[in-house]
Amino acid sequence: MESVRPIIYSGNHFSLVGDKGRFVLPPKFRTLVIQSSGDRPQLYLGKHEKWDCLVGFGESRLTEIYADLEEQQALARGRGEEFDYDTKAQMAVGTCEPVTIDGSGRFVVPNGLMGPGCVGTEMHFIGHIKFFTLWNPVELNKMGPEFNTAKSMCASFQDEALAKGRKK
Repeated sequence: MESVRPIIYSGNHFSLVGDKGRFVLPPKFRTLVIQSSGDRPQLYLGKHEKWDCLVGFGESRLTEIYADLEEQQALARGRGEEFDYDTKAQMAVGTCEPVTIDGSGRFVVPNGLMGPGCVGTEMHFIGHIKFFTLWNPVELNKMGPEFNTAKSMCASFQDEALAKGRKK
């Protein structure tokens, strides 16, 4: 029996907004989204539950979220506690939108996810194992010291991308 390798998003990446308002999904994340989604690559984007950023993942993550909610509900029932499945599901996937990515990994953030602080002309990607976050660098820099490494990496990638842009 062949073991299924888990989808694990890791690392930091950066993208400037390009033509037609598109960002570029980092190649490493693009490969994982494709692997997660099968024949029709599907990126899902939503608002993060706690932070002022977006969250992204491939289609297989929906199945994982479903299984997790089912397990939470069973555990709550076993303890004789109430479990608000609908609210938990809404928080987990209710704000997620399927987004088309082209062969080069370009995608457009849906208007409904363009809220304050989430998306500007630059985007920093951070892997979080089961998903990745997409940050406006301004919002990332407002985060606490636990994000210092990500902030530093973002600044480095940002400088590099802006320098490339100036050379064109």
